[in-house]
Amino acid sequence: MKQQRERLKAILNGFLVGDTQTINEKSDELLQAMKEVIAGYPPSGEKESAAWQSMADIVNETYLMKEEASKNDYNKAYVHFSHISRSCIQCHQVVREWGKLPEPAPPAEEKNLSPDAANQKEAASKKSTKKNNPDAPLVSQ
Repeated sequence: MKQQRERLKAILNGFLVGDTQTINEKSDELLQAMKEVIAGYPPSGEKESAAWQSMADIVNETYLMKEEASKNDYNKAYVHFSHISRSCIQCHQVVREWGKLPEPAPPAEEKNLSPDAANQKEAASKKSTKKNNPDAPLVSQ
């Protein structure tokens, strides 16, 4: 599994620098390794079937990621990469009995502000800063 982590890191790095070749090469390695894992560990119970489903999802999402990356659609390809990562974590939670990780907190309300509301909030903040500190610049430097 350490090699799988290294492959996932390399794929992430491929996304960061726009290196389709690395994404495809490491995806091929990931696919081959997952096929070997699947062949070596057939499901035998409820717990194993959840792990099996996660492994199947990894294979499917890797094919989809490669397809989108070959079209240079990195946004869609990265969505599939995030699904791969999620499936890896889900499988390890089942197999290694870590338990479920907590769901991430919803984004703060400020992140959902429209551009106009965000500009108004920023202007109000600057005005407040100026009142509290008359020497403060109006524009942050």
